[in-house]
Amino acid sequence: MRPKGLYDRAFNQFFSQKNSRAAYDSYEEQIRKEYETMLKKEQEKCYRKEQELKDKEIELNKEKQKQTKYEAIFKREQEKLRKKEHELKNKEVELNREEQIRTEHEAMFKKELNKKETISNQNYETKTPDLSKVIPIVLFLAGILLLLPKVTKLNLFLKIRI
Repeated sequence: MRPKGLYDRAFNQFFSQKNSRAAYDSYEEQIRKEYETMLKKEQEKCYRKEQELKDKEIELNKEKQKQTKYEAIFKREQEKLRKKEHELKNKEVELNREEQIRTEHEAMFKKELNKKETISNQNYETKTPDLSKVIPIVLFLAGILLLLPKVTKLNLFLKIRI
């Protein structure tokens, strides 16, 4: 932990002075001062590092809080999406049921319509008269219509005479 050359300088200073006790005391004082300054510098470095670590820890805590907040928001949004997906699936199932019911009703309606058409076709075929019977009746009615103007003139003539 001691700086290199610290003892060398102090030792040289110790032997260069005439009074060895005073030189030794100054040697100890100089070493003590250098150790104190070195200790203060190391303490300041440690204090700065502790402060940096505390600041980083505070930042990490803030980041963790933000992360937990965002995770909670994410979970809520995910739950909302799950609910919406569930609702959409239910609506889809309901629409499929309605579509199935509608197709069943259409099929039933078509069957009924086909039945009615076949029945009406059968009724039409059974109710249509034979043309061999209809033609003489039509000719008879046409003859009456042709004679009708002459008959009305005759009626007028008869009414006038009477």
